Amino acid sequence: MSDIRLLNNKYGRNISGLPNGEKISLGKPGKPLVIWFNHWFQAIVDTINDIYATFDNIEIIASNTRHGCVYQSFVDEFFVEPDIDGIDYVNYALKICRDYNVDVFIPKKHSSDIADNIGYFDDIGVKVLCEKASVIHAFDSKVHAYSTLRQYGYDKIPYYKLITSVKDFKAGYKEVVSNGRIPCIKYDSDEGAQSFRVIADGWQKASSLNEMLMNLVTPYDMHKILEDMESSGTFKPLIMMEKLSNPEVSVDCYNSPASGFLAIPRFKMGGRVKEIRLDTHILDDCKRLLEIFKFKSAFNVQYRWQDDKPYLLEVNPRISGGTQISNLSGVHIPIQMLSDAVGAGIIQKEENVREIRVSEYETPVEI
Repeated sequence: MSDIRLLNNKYGRNISGLPNGEKISLGKPGKPLVIWFNHWFQAIVDTINDIYATFDNIEIIASNTRHGCVYQSFVDEFFVEPDIDGIDYVNYALKICRDYNVDVFIPKKHSSDIADNIGYFDDIGVKVLCEKASVIHAFDSKVHAYSTLRQYGYDKIPYYKLITSVKDFKAGYKEVVSNGRIPCIKYDSDEGAQSFRVIADGWQKASSLNEMLMNLVTPYDMHKILEDMESSGTFKPLIMMEKLSNPEVSVDCYNSPASGFLAIPRFKMGGRVKEIRLDTHILDDCKRLLEIFKFKSAFNVQYRWQDDKPYLLEVNPRISGGTQISNLSGVHIPIQMLSDAVGAGIIQKEENVREIRVSEYETPVEI
């Protein structure tokens, strides 16, 4: 089987590319292929649906630390995980794989611990679709990742300063604002921009009530937060940067052994509007990152523009939380990964990526 073009079935198109909407059968007679997703973004629902639409003779199980996540209504079996980490979680995951006869494990939670112990999963015949441990750890710290890239002569690194004290914050803030820029800050090791804050004065006025203001903090309040962290001994390293211009670009990438390098850039145009746009500067830069880090699994790269140049914000060595948008492009990275892992024979081509403009709406789901 070759040259399969995957299209999203939400619009009545044949997602598998096979005649008459046929599916690719996996597993063995009497033994379906079992896939486990652990603690993923809620948007993984679209990928789960697309896997069911493409493959036959499969079962999907999923888990989370809380009951009530939306994807529990879209899988064959759902269970709540204990709140553990480290080697305890690895041992728990190994038990789940044995108890459920898991064939393919697609982890998000504790993926670094799992990658560190990948041999135990290999020993019981489980294919784990995650990045190798050395690459995951390369991005544990943004400062470390930037430092590594500088060693390769990589030139798309924005201004940044490591903040390990209130004194560092004062110096960094003064440096950024003296250049006419707006500073922003987040933990050096963070996921999903939970700690991200833009540091700005002047928004505490009546006109701000007519604007959507998010993640803003005054310099005074940020200073007090860091003083509290310092005095309580809970200071975690942060990274200060300049707030860069729009649009933000999020690129879903995968170097498939069957299909070659696939990259789908999503330009975030404001609101919920995104454009899939095959910008050559972005695509070439993602290939450069692939050359440096030798990714073996899916990865996501995020940029912002400043002075007509894209600057690297971060690299996430995993399937992104926005992959449901990329899946509309005509190339479906998660399904290509799964096909490569189980030998389903799907081959998608880079030229099949369509430049489209999309938006989203929320759909209520009974759980």
